[in-house]
Amino acid sequence: MQKRLLIYIEPLIEAGWPHSRLWWMKFAEKSLSSILGKDFDWDKQCRIITSDYFKRLALQGGEPVKYLNLDVWATYPQEFIIDVSIRECWNMLGKDCTETAKRWADNFYTEDELDRVSGFFQNKLGDFIPNLILTFSAVPFLENAFPHAVVLHQEAGILSQPPYPYTLLFDPVGVRGRSSIQKFSKELSALEYDDEVEFGIGLFRKTFIQDCLLPASPFSQLRNELKQKYKSIWIWPNQWHFMAGWSHQLPMQHMWDMMTWVLEKAGPKTGIIFTEHPSGELYFTKERISYWKQMFPNFIYIENEWRVSAATQYLMDLADGVICLNSSVGFQSLFWKKKLIVLQDTQYNNIADGVELDNLDDIAQEPWDAQKDAQLYWLLTHYNILPQYLESESFCSAFIDRCMAAKQDHGEIIFSVFEPYINAKEVMTDIVGMCDQNIPVSRLKNLSNLNLETCIEIIRKEKFIR
Repeated sequence: MQKRLLIYIEPLIEAGWPHSRLWWMKFAEKSLSSILGKDFDWDKQCRIITSDYFKRLALQGGEPVKYLNLDVWATYPQEFIIDVSIRECWNMLGKDCTETAKRWADNFYTEDELDRVSGFFQNKLGDFIPNLILTFSAVPFLENAFPHAVVLHQEAGILSQPPYPYTLLFDPVGVRGRSSIQKFSKELSALEYDDEVEFGIGLFRKTFIQDCLLPASPFSQLRNELKQKYKSIWIWPNQWHFMAGWSHQLPMQHMWDMMTWVLEKAGPKTGIIFTEHPSGELYFTKERISYWKQMFPNFIYIENEWRVSAATQYLMDLADGVICLNSSVGFQSLFWKKKLIVLQDTQYNNIADGVELDNLDDIAQEPWDAQKDAQLYWLLTHYNILPQYLESESFCSAFIDRCMAAKQDHGEIIFSVFEPYINAKEVMTDIVGMCDQNIPVSRLKNLSNLNLETCIEIIRKEKFIR
């Protein structure tokens, strides 16, 4: 079956950051040959939907655009780029771009709105009917418009920051709370903890945590002091309230109120460590820190924590668990055998130890469930993708063919589409063999290199972008 690919580069400009999707352009370009082959026919096989701003840059000659010191413009033929204007973005749901993105991610829309926006994109594409869609964001309107198409959601993988290798994933079901992890929660819960899992996860923890992160931690001297002061300690990895991962399900829709709510609900003897999000500016100002210190004895803010790149993974040793929305730190709780509390529907529902903050101290004392190791092993060997396989046409083609067959035969994606690209033991060997011992990484004195860690340090020295 000939693949007809639609690449959706989000035209919505969230939070006033018009360049925030530019690196998606380059990621999509890197995936093109792996998905369609080297000699595909643009006219018959590929279209791109993106903002009119991005298309205008292409019409100006495709000159390279610098974002985070990264040459991110891709060499797409401009005649196959279908643009969406800012007014058309506002008209989707009659809301601003940030709110619209959150509503698509949350399923917070009516059937009439869904059908209207689906028709809008069908008209945009004309006679081109995709059977494969590559996206980096939630696109229920495209799934509705083209129900027979396989929708691959390209996401940052479970591993990204040093000492771990950088990875990505193609999720054929959805993002976050609508991902494959959520859809196949019963299958994941049924995975067996056996000798292979025990050895593989044991090797993973020894390589990355015991032999690498723990000896390199800049925060280890704080452990005894904090453990003596609180009954249990939890990490809150900060997340910006104006991004799509901040659900309408949450009791508070602003992160200051949400963090204050967490402190109040947890109680004075349950310590909460707050960490900065690597998004480009510091949230914890002197004014905010002063308020929380005065009002909540369980507020823990470690001075200059943000100067250590990916600081949360070192703070894990100090904590009993993580309170999470959609941060990748939720997966890191599995690495460290830490408890996990989730406060909204998310990809972590299946591994969560609770959804309330009233009994955190009791949850911290519960024994580790070894079945979670079986789920982690599957995630690392079946779901996560190392760069050498992402660029492999044979791997991508086989995976996409399985997804297309599942849609044709079953009308939906089934669990068996996920297979390890090589023997699962070899995947784990590859992962630990890529351990980066050059840690910790320090940030600059200002935040010029903080925007998502300079796009994960230029995607880990251009492993994916070159």
